[in-house]
Amino acid sequence: MSSRQNEAESMQNIKKKAKICALAWSIIYVLLLPLLSYFALLSAMIFDNPHLSIPKGLSIIFTISLIPLSLPVSIDLMWSSYVCKEYGKTLFFWSVPWLTMIAVLVLDPIIRFL
Repeated sequence: MSSRQNEAESMQNIKKKAKICALAWSIIYVLLLPLLSYFALLSAMIFDNPHLSIPKGLSIIFTISLIPLSLPVSIDLMWSSYVCKEYGKTLFFWSVPWLTMIAVLVLDPIIRFL
């Protein structure tokens, strides 16, 4: 009986942590969305560089635009997994925009080099 009780308490703690994290990151991402969207719109100014080809410029704009697009996706994934009681996934999905940002930062110099 004690192990079941400990297991129930552990599940409650994970549920509570997942809910707090999902709520906090949702608020942060909603506040960051306008700023990062504006940043993505300004990325079109990359064409001011006369030595940059159109395919390279469009590739850079596309990758930079992935960052603000990942915010609502992350919010949806967090809350969908929370509703489905998959709290481990909820705790992972807050990192989607950060992983996207890392991928963009890695891809940007590669695209510029090509």
